[in-house]
Amino acid sequence: EEANTLDVSATIVDLAVRKYLVIEEIPKTWMLGKADWNLRRLPDPAGDHLLRYETKLRDGLFEDGDQVELSELRKTFAERLQDVKDALYNDMVSRKWFQWRPDRVRKMWVGIGSLLLAFGIAITILLAYRTRYGLLGIPLVIGGIVLLIGAKWMPARTAKGTAMTRRVEGFRVVIEKAEEHMSKWAEQEN
Repeated sequence: EEANTLDVSATIVDLAVRKYLVIEEIPKTWMLGKADWNLRRLPDPAGDHLLRYETKLRDGLFEDGDQVELSELRKTFAERLQDVKDALYNDMVSRKWFQWRPDRVRKMWVGIGSLLLAFGIAITILLAYRTRYGLLGIPLVIGGIVLLIGAKWMPARTAKGTAMTRRVEGFRVVIEKAEEHMSKWAEQEN
């Protein structure tokens, strides 16, 4: 439901596995320094094609040349990262996992909740000032707060999106269980 930096990082690793780029560690130069990573673009493999968000990511990484250090991207990649996230959301909708982009659905409900909260506060103040029925606006205030809190749960998956989520969760369970059994088997085999 949410395109985040972890998804982008996983896509970079996937592009490296599929031979679109090479990731090389640059050892730290002094004791307290951090290791850096060098990303080098490779020619596109024959017969493989990139999805739109993968293309945006690859082109965003190598906008300034065929080689870049990860530390250099921290200052310049934020705007390009947002384009990649937008493309990821669009991909979710084009695959019919969601009917509407989840980020926009959340923003819409935050907007509705904010308007309801503001209207509820205004009505409560107006009713309290002009009449003895000031408490009648409180349900609107509470409703606005509930919508603001609940906005993150408002994006709804389609049946296809729910099926994909179940497949991914099932795959996660298989990997966790297989890892447990593989370690037991490895111990037995010494």
